[in-house]
Formats: sequence, structure tokens, C-alpha cells
Amino acid sequence: MDENEKFAQIRLIRTRHLGSMTFSLLIQRYGSAMRALAAIPELAAPGRTSVISLADVKAELAAFVADDANLIWHYSEVYPARLTQFNDT
Repeated sequence: MDENEKFAQIRLIRTRHLGSMTFSLLIQRYGSAMRALAAIPELAAPGRTSVISLADVKAELAAFVADDANLIWHYSEVYPARLTQFNDT
């Protein structure tokens, strides 16, 4: 997964009023977090949701690096096999 898609996934999952199930459904429907993010304005009621900025995502990721934390992306080779057993849609 490229860096832009990673940023988009973080922005999508951190979108106000959007939970993990909706996140998964949007990824399935649009094929990527970048396309799902682009669809948010037409899907959400005006003023009902807000998407975290790219600058905030980059700052958050920099804090992870500073703390020696690692994000584990779904479908990556290091994602725990037992977690893939859960149906989140």
C-alpha cells in the first residue's frame, strides 16, 4: 500500500461519526480510502462530519515514530492472522 493510501485510511477512520464498520464498507464500495474520502462530501449530511487534515495525520505519524510505535495495516504480512477471522462488515 502506498503512502497516500495509508494517509487516506487514517483520515477516513478518524472521520467524525464514521466507525470501523462504515470504514470497511466504504473501502469495499469505493475500492480505496482515497476514493472513499472523495465521496464523503456527497454521502454525509452538511456539517455532520469532518475529516482530519493531512497535516494532522502526518503529525500523528511523526509522534508514532518518535515513540517507536508501529502501525499494523490490515492485509499486511505482519497483520495477526487471528484478527483476520473477525468479520468487520
